[in-house]
Amino acid sequence: HGFLADRLPAQGARGRALLEAFLWKLSDKPLHTVERHTAGDGKLYEQAMRVLNDHCREALSLSDIARLCKTSESSLKKAFAAYSHTGVMHCFNSIKIRLAARLLTQGFSAAQVSERLSFSSPSYFHVVFRREMHCTPGQYVQKSRR
Repeated sequence: HGFLADRLPAQGARGRALLEAFLWKLSDKPLHTVERHTAGDGKLYEQAMRVLNDHCREALSLSDIARLCKTSESSLKKAFAAYSHTGVMHCFNSIKIRLAARLLTQGFSAAQVSERLSFSSPSYFHVVFRREMHCTPGQYVQKSRR
């Protein structure tokens, strides 16, 4: 703090004093807070990821996933908040869409993929696919053939 103030263009003693006071205040505050996670959160997150991958062909709700993980919805959400940049259902849909992309390149139609992965309808599958992949299933197949 004194080091920086000494190297600034001459602003007068008052300017340097204000800058030093400001820098002292900053040094008292953490730049970011690091949330401490329990080992249980990490284990729950890993378990949830296994459940999502193992059940990606099913239509599961958040409560279904929590039940399969033998935990509450709030604990599941907390674990994802600690270890993932997405929510539980967004992560589940991402896993489904990665599998969908593979199935599409193997020659399955979008309607077949939608049914195999238990989407509520082919149109909802298109919506989720486009949101994740930034193109339609048909466009994805065309790109993958190039």
